[in-house]
Amino acid sequence: MTGFLAIAFAASPPPSPDDLVPHECEECSDLRRDFSGHTVWSLPPAAIHEHFGDLALLSPSAFRYFLPAYLQVALNCTPGTKDEMVRQFVLYSLVPQPDSDHSWYEARFRTFTQPEVAAIVQALEALATDPRHAYDHDEAQQALTVWRARLHRLSERGA
Repeated sequence: MTGFLAIAFAASPPPSPDDLVPHECEECSDLRRDFSGHTVWSLPPAAIHEHFGDLALLSPSAFRYFLPAYLQVALNCTPGTKDEMVRQFVLYSLVPQPDSDHSWYEARFRTFTQPEVAAIVQALEALATDPRHAYDHDEAQQALTVWRARLHRLSERGA
């Protein structure tokens, strides 16, 4: 894992097995099965590729815990591979959508510590300027705006 992500998220506690995926359905059962028993560092890229669009299904604590693995794939994204879908859904998951319940996003985002938010900002800065993926720079900039504001609020509070 990229050094700054590993350092920032080193103290992030893993979710309990019961808190990994709070919903019961076939898709959630598959996600629970594929992520159970893995750490953020041992989660296979194949599992991330298989569940590229499932970040929203994770509980807030599981989202916080596994996001660095997804960010790692997004940062090392090879054009023309499944990595691109991971990258796009990472960006999507980091910006509250206009017609959505913003309290749902806030419940997910408030679990991150100041060092973790700073690492997310650092990752988003790289994603927003990666010349191989200019097609999604607007989405990366939107996410960067959201997370820089969050980092600023945390800095003001001294969190």
